[in-house]
Amino acid sequence: MILLILKSLGLMLGAFLISAWLGWNLSRRAQSHHSAFEGRPRVSFDEETVATPEPAAAPPQPVAYLDAAAEAFTTGVVVPFVPPKATESDKAPYAPPQPAPRLDTAANNVLIRREDNSLQRRVSSLAAMTPESIQAAVQQAGTGLEPIRVGVPQSPPDDLTVISGIDSARQRELNSLGIFYYWQVAGWSPENVAWISNRILSPERVARENWMSQAARLARLH
Repeated sequence: MILLILKSLGLMLGAFLISAWLGWNLSRRAQSHHSAFEGRPRVSFDEETVATPEPAAAPPQPVAYLDAAAEAFTTGVVVPFVPPKATESDKAPYAPPQPAPRLDTAANNVLIRREDNSLQRRVSSLAAMTPESIQAAVQQAGTGLEPIRVGVPQSPPDDLTVISGIDSARQRELNSLGIFYYWQVAGWSPENVAWISNRILSPERVARENWMSQAARLARLH
């Protein structure tokens, strides 16, 4: 036991001596390094020879609406945004207006768009009514309303004489009014029939023969 204590004391004493020697050696090296710089001449700068640095450029001023936004964010006060005025260089180049879709025109001021194909699939409610009901509806329509007419047919006209009640003379009358196709007759409303009846001979045959129903079948609309 005593021997173990003596060994421990010896190790501690040896470690202490080694640490003291290392500290003394490092302090001597530091002193010698400091003294080496003390012998060097010092450099002095003349105030007149030193160039005065130019002042830094002023930072760019922030945009006004950014300052307003920052103030609104920090203070909670809502500031309305006012956009900057556009200069001549910011304006878009002039673009001419696009022309409207081409129209077929008739002498009697009747128009129909060539691109509008939905009208060619419309079937009047008169196609499913009896002649008596058609006559009553037409009488209530008054002077009537102008139907869809075509100025210049873009495709071969239909043979309207296939419809019972239309002969060659009636077909010429209808063609002069801009009626060339089955789908036009199939879409006649009571107001359209009243308008047509005031411009053709034997108008009672429109309701009696139900031209709308016949034209819808010929056009394969129902």
